[in-house]
Amino acid sequence: MKYHLNWSYRAATTVARKLPSTWEAEMTSMAHQVEMYNIPPCLVINTNQIGVHLVPTRVDRTWERKGAKHIQVLGIKDKREIIIVLSSLANGSMLPL
Repeated sequence: MKYHLNWSYRAATTVARKLPSTWEAEMTSMAHQVEMYNIPPCLVINTNQIGVHLVPTRVDRTWERKGAKHIQVLGIKDKREIIIVLSSLANGSMLPL
């Protein structure tokens, strides 16, 4: 006998992130200042942060009934993580973590 549960493998639902409305003006302003003041590439630094979760089994997908509007996943709100700061220079060099 074949059982059909009418389930599908689904992603957890979250709010989407958006770029700030002023991102183009900020990028143009920074490039203009680098050129205007003749800043050497070894002094232009791009820095970014990334969170590394301490619970590696955290997943954002689960099995749920087809047509479900809200998908809940246990452990998805686990906030235990460390922050790594990555920095690179405009000349291609990387700074240590």
